[in-house]
Amino acid sequence: MIQANPENKLSPLPGYLESYRDKITNFGLYFQKFAQYQKKSNFKLDTQHNWDNGKKGKDKKWSLISNQFEHYKKHLSSTTLTKKHENQHQYLSAFSGLGVKIVELSSETSTRFLTGIGETTPTEVGMVFDRNTGLPYIPASSVKGAVRYAYCVNFARKYPEKIKNGESVDEKDIDGLIELFGSLDTKNSSRGGFAFMDVYSEKPPEIAIDIMNPHYAKYYKGESNDGPVETEEPVPIKFLAVEKGSVFKFRGFFLSKEAESYWDQLNEAFFTALTELGLGAKTAVGYGRFEILGDDGEPEVKKGKKETTATTPPLNPEKQRQERLSQFSDGLPKLQYLSGQIDSVIEKIQAQEDETLKREMAAELLALASSDKKGFKKARNKNKRWTKKLVRLCREIGVEV
Repeated sequence: MIQANPENKLSPLPGYLESYRDKITNFGLYFQKFAQYQKKSNFKLDTQHNWDNGKKGKDKKWSLISNQFEHYKKHLSSTTLTKKHENQHQYLSAFSGLGVKIVELSSETSTRFLTGIGETTPTEVGMVFDRNTGLPYIPASSVKGAVRYAYCVNFARKYPEKIKNGESVDEKDIDGLIELFGSLDTKNSSRGGFAFMDVYSEKPPEIAIDIMNPHYAKYYKGESNDGPVETEEPVPIKFLAVEKGSVFKFRGFFLSKEAESYWDQLNEAFFTALTELGLGAKTAVGYGRFEILGDDGEPEVKKGKKETTATTPPLNPEKQRQERLSQFSDGLPKLQYLSGQIDSVIEKIQAQEDETLKREMAAELLALASSDKKGFKKARNKNKRWTKKLVRLCREIGVEV
């Protein structure tokens, strides 16, 4: 049952959930599910027309900016966002330990940023929020699309002779495009050789109230015979945007050696997408621009400088093996998740060419599994699949179980 209240407000929620409204600490959940509507204003979002960049309306209990988002930031556990970054970093460390080339890039928004305007939200212009943190983020698919477009733009600039009279170019004719991003050909589709990860801010970002002011609403709706003339009364549309000055972490890793050979072109595409073309919505009017930061946290002015984990083997083979073993150990899943990830961990071990390193990794994995001696013994006695695969691996490469 939809809940109504004496203040002429309506909440599209069952009545028993109303008591949780004041307890919400996830801004994305509040914005998308718990925001109230005003019955007297054709069910428009409560406070949407009273947003005033942080000043609370006189008779408004909720103000999306000054109350709820700032309230949420105060109650956000300091480990919630940090854990997101730690998980991604550990994931990349595990791949790096296998010799896979990875990317970790810090970029700061130099203009306001708007993401997910097509999302279903109570406001006319939406925003996408991470389900767990409730913070704005950039989905990996969005980053991939923007970088792929920038890759094509860079190709057209470098080889203008291949773009004749505005004709389209087949993706096969763009060097590295399929290897990095995969093919869009439905008959010969293929996976790309570079995996993009979701992008999160280093700290909870600032949220700003922005505005768009369409002057020709009737013309756009086909209700005007006079054309787009300055005779209408514009109705401002307010929306939420990420304020400039927020630092985001872009991460990814290569899936094939063929894709790695196009690193330079991918790096240039990242630079073009972030600093020139922009990410998110309304890029044509200046939104979504970033500055790539160097190791010192300052904007990187040299085009194309890449921030990656070095993959050139050290001169000392022993040191190299120890570094890989350490990265492998850091990337191991927690014990309670090991049974569900045993296949991928074993594949990493089997992919090693160094037999000594392979045995050391297997020993680390076995040590983790048997850290709970009773649980491991019980799982073996029950012939659990994951224990059988682990024992078989150890015996094959000479690790005593």
